[in-house]
Amino acid sequence: MFSITSLQQVKLKNNTFNDTLKLGDSISPQLQLVDLQNNQISKITLAYEYKHTLILVGNPVCTSGTSSNSFCQLPQQDTETYTTSSNCARITCPDNQKLSPQSCQCAYPFEGTLYFRAPSFRELSNVTMFHSLETGLWETLGLTPGSVSLKNPFFNTNDYLQIQL
Repeated sequence: MFSITSLQQVKLKNNTFNDTLKLGDSISPQLQLVDLQNNQISKITLAYEYKHTLILVGNPVCTSGTSSNSFCQLPQQDTETYTTSSNCARITCPDNQKLSPQSCQCAYPFEGTLYFRAPSFRELSNVTMFHSLETGLWETLGLTPGSVSLKNPFFNTNDYLQIQL
């Protein structure tokens, strides 16, 4: 399963997978996350060092008292998040207005949250993807170029991609 070329993440927590986890020696280069929390995995066999996120918290392999591996701890959230770039000098807006990063003017924007239930990617550091989303939104909605601003994308507890608009 881990060798499927386009596979980016495997999330199978809270199941009853048991015995030995074998990732194999031909892991997909796209695979960024393997989350197998709270199963019954007692051993792990890695043919080579897997360099991305592997989470085995709540499995016997982590509670045996001998394992201090990074996969036995929840990964720290990346604090770097995408925000539409702004070249505005220090402009202060009245309390009831917000600064538009593209026009550097204070405005009364429409604000909301975009939810993506099944995005085709997991990597949030791909700036090009978010620029493309901004452009696509203002083109599709018939707005002026640069009138859409995105910030703070993250995956919520339901694994939906959430972005402030």
